[in-house]
Amino acid sequence: MNKYILIVIFTLYFGMSESFTQADTTLLKEIIYTLASDSFKGRYPATIGDSLATSYILKFYKKYSCKLYNKTGLQKFNILWDRLISPQNKFFIDNINFILKRDFVPATFSDTKELDTTAYFVGYGFYYKSNEIEFDHFKNTKINGWVVFFSEKNKKHNLPVRVYNDFYKCIKAKEKGANGVIIVRHDNTLPEAGKKFNIGIPVVYVTYEVFEILCNQNNINPDSIRFFSDTANIFIPIKLKSRIYGNIVLNDVYRETNNIICTKIGKDKKLKKEYIIVGAHYDHLGTGGHNTISRMPDTTAIHNGADDNASGVASLLELVRLLKNKKTKKSIMFVAFSAEEMGLIGSSFFVENSPIPIINVKAMLNLDMVGRGSDSIPTLTISGVATSAVFEKIIDSLYSINKYSFKLNKNPDGDGPSDHASFYYKNIPVLFFNTGIHIDYHTPFDDADKINYKQVKEVTDFAYNILLILANYNGEINFQKTLRKEQKISKNELKITLGIVPDVSNSYNGLKVLGVKSNSLAEKAQIQKGDIIIKINDCKVNNIYDYMECLSDLEYNKIIYIEVIRNNEIKLLSVLCDG
Repeated sequence: MNKYILIVIFTLYFGMSESFTQADTTLLKEIIYTLASDSFKGRYPATIGDSLATSYILKFYKKYSCKLYNKTGLQKFNILWDRLISPQNKFFIDNINFILKRDFVPATFSDTKELDTTAYFVGYGFYYKSNEIEFDHFKNTKINGWVVFFSEKNKKHNLPVRVYNDFYKCIKAKEKGANGVIIVRHDNTLPEAGKKFNIGIPVVYVTYEVFEILCNQNNINPDSIRFFSDTANIFIPIKLKSRIYGNIVLNDVYRETNNIICTKIGKDKKLKKEYIIVGAHYDHLGTGGHNTISRMPDTTAIHNGADDNASGVASLLELVRLLKNKKTKKSIMFVAFSAEEMGLIGSSFFVENSPIPIINVKAMLNLDMVGRGSDSIPTLTISGVATSAVFEKIIDSLYSINKYSFKLNKNPDGDGPSDHASFYYKNIPVLFFNTGIHIDYHTPFDDADKINYKQVKEVTDFAYNILLILANYNGEINFQKTLRKEQKISKNELKITLGIVPDVSNSYNGLKVLGVKSNSLAEKAQIQKGDIIIKINDCKVNNIYDYMECLSDLEYNKIIYIEVIRNNEIKLLSVLCDG
């Protein structure tokens, strides 16, 4: 096999009439400056910036005669855009009627649900334990019904930031048995926005005046209970006698975005039915903020995303141009993915709704952040090298034939935080091109003038020659599951993870498993692709956020018990967390 690969490489290389290096630096720069300009407003899905980027990419496809998918080039799908507060919301304490948006407002991560029951007051709703300290505001109490706690942070304690987060505290309350949560603001203001999600129970913000009324109805001094809550590490919940009724209604609003697809049809009668996918996500974070994954969430400013991922899109579009007049045996499909930053939503939608039989996809090349990097010596990392036996010899041979200024780092793993992972978990060989994280990653400072354009050109050249070989390869590009290398870090530094690829677009009745990583706790526990995780130890899992919080409570050298739904049956799995 290796001998055959070398023959293909040298035949293609020496048979080229043009020079081996062909990417146009000027054109790459033009594309990145355009996509990362302020007029594209950070290319957030389903916005005007998204539409501008879509039009620009389609224009490029058409200019270089790349056949548009479904004549439009657009594969449409929906994303959750907003959760609107319905006027039908109602909130009562002992038949006292409160006014929506004056006295109370639903949290945007609330479930749409009706609840009529009593409540427990639990201070600040803290639940945090470490080797040195314990904070438990649910101490020794079996919780049910509503839980009432103060918003965010108290005056005394200095705990990890996430412990103070209202969303986090609601998840903890739900784990403790709460059927609903009432969050008391310290003043008489109510939040206007927040995380757009659904945690599976109703959640209501109320003003401090409403809390005072609740206390008066239960013969409690609100100032005394607040003082004690501010200072207590351990808080015994107070059972309230009041009947609290809430009818919480949020209307989900979806918006449409697109994967942008074109195809260069192969010339071989048989092999043209096989496809190599080239992908790069074109979306970014818009103007940032707390509802995005900006690393500066308190700053509202255009996140231009020059490296992430205008650089990858520029490389993809340059490959479209370079291949216009090239004949290849296999077909090549180019896909600019949307909603990658929201959790690989676009690529997940693509593999589940593929325009071609997914079995005909023989390899996927993903270009994501190929223009910068943090090292003084430019480095290109190619991940997925071990996902097919043919990859490493091709990569090594091409790297040795031509002198590149970048250092090559090969990573065998096929999983990872970008769109190629969606293909890897469909048993498709993948190669992920990336030049590394830098200080401007996911901030408003990832701008076009900071791109290393020589590096983008060289990565594009390298990807082009790998793509040519794969698109003309007669042999089998076989898939291999990859084994993750053990990391040499201490257990204190290592966060415990099960090693699954979660379906972040899943509904809220558990977390669906899209894939299981080799040599992981999940594999040892015999979790399978398609399982729906509903509980980890005593921690209930309704969604990705529950799952992440459940993981934070795991400890080394203890058995982890995992409940999953498999083929409509609940199965209990277990594994020793031995690190």
